[in-house]
Amino acid sequence: MRVLLTGASGFVGSHLLARFLRTGEHAVAVVLRPGRPHRRIEHLLDRVEVLAGDLAQPEALAEPVQRFAPELVLHAAWANPNSENRDSAQHADHVTHALELVKLAHAAGVRHFVGIGSQAEYGTAAVRADESEPAQPVTFYGVAKLCAGLLSGKLCATFGIRFAWLRLFAAYGPGEDDNWLIPSVGRALLAGQRPATTEGKQRWDYLFVEDVAEAAYRVAVLPSATGIFNLGSGRVQTIREVIETVRDLIDPQARVGFGERAYGPDQVMHMEAKIDRLRQVTGWAPETDLATGLRRTVDWLRRADRV
Repeated sequence: MRVLLTGASGFVGSHLLARFLRTGEHAVAVVLRPGRPHRRIEHLLDRVEVLAGDLAQPEALAEPVQRFAPELVLHAAWANPNSENRDSAQHADHVTHALELVKLAHAAGVRHFVGIGSQAEYGTAAVRADESEPAQPVTFYGVAKLCAGLLSGKLCATFGIRFAWLRLFAAYGPGEDDNWLIPSVGRALLAGQRPATTEGKQRWDYLFVEDVAEAAYRVAVLPSATGIFNLGSGRVQTIREVIETVRDLIDPQARVGFGERAYGPDQVMHMEAKIDRLRQVTGWAPETDLATGLRRTVDWLRRADRV
């Protein structure tokens, strides 16, 4: 299959790229903005076709995309929704980017379109969310992801393109951005510091990033996989337990400042995915338990800190 991937240099996108290249069955093109660092995928770029461009300027991508002639578009590009910008209006731009990408896909004869959504589309309701759960996002990021999914799905239906949308819960693992919880706590502990955190009573659904990539891959290559899918582990762990596991892997005697940070105004206290639909349609199931995934992540943090 000929695959066009956006967001390949990001945390999840880099693992998606590695998964598609693993068997050598697929020809892959990636959209990369010139002048940006691509450290996560530098070792893979000689195996893909690079389309230099920006989704904010779709007219410049029209010819390269048509020349590559993808059958599938996997859309994983989005600004990192960190604590400083997740309620920023900049996320609205990405709704337009998604729609323009669907138009580019249609013009190039694409038959399949898969997008990466977010649990933020559900909002802060303390439930075990399934795909029929009413979407009630509370941040601009969540609203924008919801709009991107709904509108791009409608546009794909108009064009006769198979559409799937994966609402991703909490991905973690090697390559995660430094400002996210697990790497930020891990790096602080490795440096002998005492990280300040919330009380850690949040109950979140964490999924190892390689399992994320495998699930997305199966949805992408399975013609019968359509509509919205939750993408998580189907299990929850308190944030305190996650942090304590990371601490124990680094130094069981290290101290963590639990409760030294307040919960944010839009804090999600319960984030759990019901993944029955994904299992039934694709046969996928998570393979990496949290203890193993955190150990692999800490090992990566140790190596990264030595670079």
